[in-house]
Amino acid sequence: MISILRGLAVIWFVFTLVFMSVRLLPSDPIMADANSGRLTTEQVEARRQQLGLNKPIHQQYFDYLANVLQGNWGYSFVSSESVRDLVWGRLGPTMALAFGSFGIALFIGIGLGIAAVSNNRLISHCADVCIAISQAIPIYVSALLGIYLFSLKLNWFPSGGSSTPIHLILPCSILGFHTASPLASVLRTNLKVTYGSPYILTAHAKGLYPIDILEHALRVAILPTVSVLALQAGFLLSGT
Repeated sequence: MISILRGLAVIWFVFTLVFMSVRLLPSDPIMADANSGRLTTEQVEARRQQLGLNKPIHQQYFDYLANVLQGNWGYSFVSSESVRDLVWGRLGPTMALAFGSFGIALFIGIGLGIAAVSNNRLISHCADVCIAISQAIPIYVSALLGIYLFSLKLNWFPSGGSSTPIHLILPCSILGFHTASPLASVLRTNLKVTYGSPYILTAHAKGLYPIDILEHALRVAILPTVSVLALQAGFLLSGT
């Protein structure tokens, strides 16, 4: 119950911060149109009255909260479309891209994290290099290189669109690769620490197979990665 109340308090704080940030700006879209000569003085006053900008600040705040809770998010100043319709219209492609990227990130991240602690030096070195590349190269550079190579040169995947599943393969792969690096890094570190634990050393002494030892180590090492997964999921949902 306390966690729910804290979550509601955070949401209320964010709404309030957004409202105050917009109201503290020295201008607004209506004044911008007026300064550009696209609106007359009478039209400016009519628009301000229509949007409730002529009301006291506290009344604007309560109207703002009421409209948000009722799903009345207003209209876009650019396209004049309903903001709610704009959000819902883009929610499907966003969710498809986010979940596809998250699945690939989970697969790559766990795979690289396990490979990085392999007894085979070549495998562990290659995994470390992949993690370093994922962290070092900006995602927009990888995206441009991916479009140039796989879309323009090899013509394997389309360079844009979201009408079919094949349109999601390239962006999901690039996003998943970059999203996997924090997961792989945390898992690699936790596995190295876990492999030095007494119960893992005892398992080695008993002659357990490496796959069985890895299974025991993963049960402990995978737990701290849950918080990383939550952060990366938030990044994918908000940034795609």
